[in-house]
Amino acid sequence: MAEKKYHEQHNHDQSLSQSARRRLKRSLNRRRERAKKGKAWLIRSIGTAFCLIVFLYIPYQIVGGIIMNYLVQRNGVCIKGIVTTNVRHIRYSKPNYLYKISVNGKEYMGNSLYTDERKVGDTICVLYLKSFPSNNKPINFFDPDERVNCDCK
Repeated sequence: MAEKKYHEQHNHDQSLSQSARRRLKRSLNRRRERAKKGKAWLIRSIGTAFCLIVFLYIPYQIVGGIIMNYLVQRNGVCIKGIVTTNVRHIRYSKPNYLYKISVNGKEYMGNSLYTDERKVGDTICVLYLKSFPSNNKPINFFDPDERVNCDCK
């Protein structure tokens, strides 16, 4: 008796008509296909995002940095900054002290490129873009041979 109930529960598709079995089979196949497409879509999306990062975002950051440095050097406004006790650590090198500048009542920070603690509190010349003051560089960032528009010394 228990065998008969077990058989009836687990072989229920035998009691279905042939057309019902075909519909059930098609439905299961569609579910499997959708699951495969979902996995493929996920893999394609991750691959596309990776390619966008590698081929667009990273070059944009590199080229954008070069262009911004050029613009600061050529069109920058000169201002005095104060070397602070805040530091920026870069792996395997001495920490660099940061400077702060104030433009239109707002403070901005930057890397002074100084590693000597005795420079804290000194003033340094900083160039910044008038339209984008958060992009600023100390004058010692640029080569001494290059022309820099700054007379705050």
